[in-house]
Amino acid sequence: MKRKVILRRTQDKGGSRSLVARLTDMGLVIEGHDLGPGVEEAFGAYEYEWTRTVAIEHLPTLEAFLGGPILKVLKARYSGENARDVD
Repeated sequence: MKRKVILRRTQDKGGSRSLVARLTDMGLVIEGHDLGPGVEEAFGAYEYEWTRTVAIEHLPTLEAFLGGPILKVLKARYSGENARDVD
């Protein structure tokens, strides 16, 4: 079973952006990391990191809501250009 998916990994003149979702013993962890002048313009800091965790006991409910395996659905619906919908 896959334990991690990369939802976004881009780099352009505004900087780099990454978004990763992974299953851990704690639950679903979604991590974002943005770096560069575009981030500084938007947030006033050159680097911005964030993490969200869905506790493991809530994963069955999330999977039922999404209608399929969590990482597979996140990759299909919220990767690439659609990754901004996760933020």
